[in-house]
Amino acid sequence: VPEGFVVTKVANDRLVHDSFCMTIDALGRPIVSGPNYIKTLIDDNQDGVFDRDIVWSTMPKQGAQGLWAEGRTIYFVGDGGLWQSEDKDGDLVADPSPKKVIELPTGGEHDTHAIRRGPDGYWYFVAGNFANNIAKLQNDPNAPVPKPRAGTLWRMSPDFKTKAVWAHGMRNCYDFDFLPDGQIVTFD
Repeated sequence: VPEGFVVTKVANDRLVHDSFCMTIDALGRPIVSGPNYIKTLIDDNQDGVFDRDIVWSTMPKQGAQGLWAEGRTIYFVGDGGLWQSEDKDGDLVADPSPKKVIELPTGGEHDTHAIRRGPDGYWYFVAGNFANNIAKLQNDPNAPVPKPRAGTLWRMSPDFKTKAVWAHGMRNCYDFDFLPDGQIVTFD
């Protein structure tokens, strides 16, 4: 690792078996997902190593390929859509009946992946080049990319109703983030 950096194992396979997605909640706790689980990692003694987990949900079956936490709500991509899952009592366990916000192609390596709230308050997500029929979601007449092809980056209104492709031509962008000036960076 570069000078000044240290790598420390903070969770073992017992806590995060086959995990492939992570986000951070409002209190700085990692939320991880793998097949049949979304869970929050807890460091009881504040030593920087996680001691236990609290299972938020046993959904999605194949694991979330995108996670975003906002207050007591987690948004996740999996099981055929973007889902909103709430914890109204603060016990880090999802209340029953998550809500499917929109249908999306999920479960495959080149399907829909990361979800983020942008600095402008809009939602953004990426989809790989095998996300069949995803272009039909586009309903914004002012979309910068009117006829998307291959992997795509999407922007959705805060209420999830207006959807537009903002970039395309990628193969299988799995994740992305925003630079301090608002520009989006991704990798393939």
